[in-house]
Amino acid sequence: MKNKRIQVPGGMLAAAVQAALPMAITNKESVETFRIGLEAALLWQSENPPVPVATQWNETVRDWCMHHEKNSTSCELAVEWVRHMYDAPPEPDPALEAVKDLLVDQRHGDELWGDSVPPKYHDAHVLEAFRRGCANRLT
Repeated sequence: MKNKRIQVPGGMLAAAVQAALPMAITNKESVETFRIGLEAALLWQSENPPVPVATQWNETVRDWCMHHEKNSTSCELAVEWVRHMYDAPPEPDPALEAVKDLLVDQRHGDELWGDSVPPKYHDAHVLEAFRRGCANRLT
C-alpha cells in the first residue's frame, strides 16, 4: 500500500462489523482486519475513481431533475453519481424478450431522446403495460 493516509468512516466500519455479527466474527482482531480491508478498498477507490460515461452522467442528471429542483449544482449531481456508483445491474426480466422491439435501442438512447423521458423510464412503462395486459388476459 502506498503511504497515502485513508480514514475509514466510522459508519462504514460499523456496517462491516454489523454484517459479521451473525457469523460471530467480532473480536478485536477481526475489527482491525475489517478496518485494514476497508482502508485498502477506499485507497483503491481514491486512486481509481469511476468516471461516468456521457450516458451515465446524462441519466444521473435526468434522474436528479425528475425528483429535485432543476437548478441543482454540479456538486449535488456528483453526490448523486456516487450514490448510484455501486448499484447492482438489474436482474434479467423474462418479459423483456416479449417486448424488446418496443424498448429504446440503447446504442442511440440519449441522441434520440434528448431531454424527454429517460429510456429506462420509457422501458419500465412498456414492461408495466405488458404485465398489466398479461394479467388482464388471465382474469
